[in-house]
Amino acid sequence: RYNWSESSAVGLTVQRAYRAGGLSVNFVRGTFNTFDPEYTLTTELFARTALFDRRLRLRANLFYTDWTDQQVTIGEETSFYTTTENAGESHQYGLEIESLVQLPYQLELFASLGWLRSEFDRFVNSGENYADNRFPLSPDRSGSLGLTLTNWKGVSGQVSVNYVGDIDSYANNDPDGRVPSRTLLNAKLGYALPWGFDINVFGRNLTDDVNLQGRFVNGEGEDQRVAKRYGEARTYGVTLDWQL
Repeated sequence: RYNWSESSAVGLTVQRAYRAGGLSVNFVRGTFNTFDPEYTLTTELFARTALFDRRLRLRANLFYTDWTDQQVTIGEETSFYTTTENAGESHQYGLEIESLVQLPYQLELFASLGWLRSEFDRFVNSGENYADNRFPLSPDRSGSLGLTLTNWKGVSGQVSVNYVGDIDSYANNDPDGRVPSRTLLNAKLGYALPWGFDINVFGRNLTDDVNLQGRFVNGEGEDQRVAKRYGEARTYGVTLDWQL
């Protein structure tokens, strides 16, 4: 890490990590197999700065990860006949940018952008080659924009818009399992009451986005079955909190 001023710095980190191996059990067939640990090596370049008397703060991270002995699912992903094996190698790289602006009346404006590219280098599943495919449930783009009221005469709150790009539900990147992007609007407004109480009104997914997060297809033609996984629907609520 190098601090080129009191409020600005750049740095480089290199991290070696692993996840332990284990036992994969197929309860339908009554079989099991063991798998070994997987390893990642991540190199990350970061920058931090604060400008205009720290009223503007910026952060950026550029990273690359190499993944070896990757634990992946072998077999039909939508069936019960799957096992976990060290059959994959991959890499991913991306960029993250965050900003925070302090405004009058205890307001803070924040924004973030993320770009990620994930790619299998080696992954053969039942004779099908998934090399060059992106990871399942891994969006290429994401971002958020919001406004926070930290505490102004007892009132606090936040409103935010969160975007997640399209994803693939399967490692084979089957178009039938592709899920479109989603944009969620969330808001919360609170007021501090006497004796340590706070009352809050909140709303999540206010635009009632479909919020589809997975689409899993099994079979073909008339025998085809589709299962979908959804995130939170539009929700409103009131909470009363108390702190000592």
